Parts: sequence; structure tokens; C-alpha cells
Amino acid sequence: MILSGPAISIVRFRHDVDNMIVLLPDSRTKAIRTNEKAGTTTALAYLAESQVFYDRHVIRTALMPADLESTFKYLGTQVYQKMNGPTEFTVVGSFKNYDGRPRLGELRLPVLWMAGEFDDTSPAAAKDFQKLVRGVSTWS
Repeated sequence: MILSGPAISIVRFRHDVDNMIVLLPDSRTKAIRTNEKAGTTTALAYLAESQVFYDRHVIRTALMPADLESTFKYLGTQVYQKMNGPTEFTVVGSFKNYDGRPRLGELRLPVLWMAGEFDDTSPAAAKDFQKLVRGVSTWS
């Protein structure tokens, strides 16, 4: 099994993403948090700061690659919002408290874990998840 930047624990995922948000300038972080608290996640200020987050931590390229653009074109937005929320960092949907870590010990197959410096799931989180799998588990 290959797990690339897996969101095994949404609680841990939110922690990692929160650590990325605080790397933004204070004014941008404040705009995100203010709109989250107010429930105004469709406000232009929130959407603009969300795009800054995505540009810095997710997409990381001046031009959107065609395959990523296609992904967004066919993204099941209604399902994403119901399960996750409006963005990667405002997780208010049905799986906001999901934690699959207890089930990792059930895996009985080789697992390759991958996570990069700018992935939503941090390398530290993936390494922590790896420790919960019995048997062969490698890191890349």
C-alpha cells in the first residue's frame, strides 16, 4: 500500500495545517481566523487569503498544472464541503473529528509512507502513523 500525505487523523491534519497558517503574515492569518469565527467563509477576504494559503502550501507554482486544474474542475464540491468544509484548514464537516490511527495496527501488508515538506499531512505525522503499523513499513 502506498499512502501519500494521508489524512489518517483529521485532528492531527488540522494541527499540521494550523502550523502552516501561522507561517502566513499575521494580517492574513487574522483574516482567515476572523472569517472562520464569523462563519463568513464565502467572503472575498477569506477566499483571497485561502488562495494565498493554497499558493504557498499546496499548489506552489505560478501556473496551475493542467492535471490539477482538471481535478478542481471535476471536484465534488458539495461532497467535499459536507465532509470537510470550505477549505483545507476550515474543517467543520462530518469527518472533522475522524481519527483512523487506532486501525493502523490492523494493516497486514507492506506500507510505503510519503509526505513532503509542503504537504497538508506533515512528514512528522506520517512518521508517527508509520509507527502504528505492525510489520513492514517504510518511509520515503
